[in-house]
Amino acid sequence: VREGTVVAPMQGLILKLAVKSGDQVAQGDVVAVLEAMKMQNDIAATKAGRVGDVYVKEGDVVRPRDALLQIE
Repeated sequence: VREGTVVAPMQGLILKLAVKSGDQVAQGDVVAVLEAMKMQNDIAATKAGRVGDVYVKEGDVVRPRDALLQIE
């Protein structure tokens, strides 16, 4: 996993992607919402920068440590 890669903390369903490729984000900005065990979990940017590749889409089921997106 490269630096700047945002990963899923747990298995769940991607409910919402709050960013798209090319967006600027600050460290701590919510970039995705993951539903796990009927709870919504905000996934935050691990660093400030520009969103590069986005590896998932809304409705995808992810496993722990799956890469969600890359921040350059």
